[in-house]
Amino acid sequence: MVQFDPSLRLPTSDELLDSDDLPVDNELQTLVPNFLRFILSFIWSTRLDWFFGVNMGDQHEPFEMYCLVDGIYQRRIGEPFWMPEVGLGIGRAWGVHDRVEREWLYWYDEHGRRYLSPEEQALVAQNRSQQLEEILRSLGVDPDTI
Repeated sequence: MVQFDPSLRLPTSDELLDSDDLPVDNELQTLVPNFLRFILSFIWSTRLDWFFGVNMGDQHEPFEMYCLVDGIYQRRIGEPFWMPEVGLGIGRAWGVHDRVEREWLYWYDEHGRRYLSPEEQALVAQNRSQQLEEILRSLGVDPDTI
């Protein structure tokens, strides 16, 4: 996990662009970070040593990442963007969440594979269950009697 470095100077909340003084004018401003946190709570379900916080900005770029290098934030290119400090990547992909089909931010593993959302995990499990039922029926076994 991330090792705390008290000498590291992070920007203050006053230095970060934010929309704290403005009303949230778009549901996606809260939906996207909440979706990321929801998936992360499944990825790290057995861990208690993490916190997810987002300071919402008022600018828009489809995907823009910065790393703190020698005290200066430098823009990084590439998706998914791997963050070795937390063992996760982040990037964009099309998907459906909360009945909205669009490009969402997702978490990725070290091999660049996207973590499924809980909704997608449930759908995969349901499809697998149906496949197993079909196999049992083809073998002459009624899955409802097992």
